[in-house]
Amino acid sequence: VGFYVMQVTNANQAEMKMAIEEFGRKLRRDRVGLFFYSGHGIQYAGKNYMIPTDVSLDKPDELTEEAVELNYVLSIMARAKNRLNILFLDACRDNPFHGFQGFSKEKIKNGLAPINISEGMLIAYATAPNRIALDGPPGSNSPYTKHLKYFIEHSNLPIEFMLKKVRAAVKLETGG
Repeated sequence: VGFYVMQVTNANQAEMKMAIEEFGRKLRRDRVGLFFYSGHGIQYAGKNYMIPTDVSLDKPDELTEEAVELNYVLSIMARAKNRLNILFLDACRDNPFHGFQGFSKEKIKNGLAPINISEGMLIAYATAPNRIALDGPPGSNSPYTKHLKYFIEHSNLPIEFMLKKVRAAVKLETGG
C-alpha cells in the first residue's frame, strides 16, 4: 500500500535496536511512518516493553536492561517530525513471570499500559490497555493481525474507520 517495508523476525535485543535505528533513519518529514510490532510485550512499572528472543529473565531489573522499551520507538518516530506516525501493537500478553521472586504484582501487569501520545501519533492495540490479546493458531496470525491485514488490503476507508472495522471483526471472532 505504498510503504517501504523493513521486516525483522525473531530478533534479539541488538537486532531489534539496530532495526529500530534504521527505521528512524528512513523516516522523513511530511510523510507517514508506520511501526508494526507483533510479539511478546509486557507492562512493568507502568512502562511497555517488547521482549526480544534472547531474553532470559530471573530478576525484575533484568527486564529493563534486556527488553526494548516501547518509548524508544516512540521517541525515534517523534524525531522524524512526520505529519502522521502510526504504531500497531499486537503484543498484549499476560505476565510470563508468575512465580518469579521479585516480580511484584504492583509493578507487572497483564497487557500493555496506556500510552500518552503526542500530536500526529496514532496507536492501535490488539486489545484494550491492561487486557490480554489472543494469539492465533500456531503458524498463523493473531485475530487482530489477520483482520488488520484484511482491511488494509480490502478497504479504501480512512484509517479510523478501517480500525473500527478491524475492532468489530476481532470482537466477533473472539467473542469479545
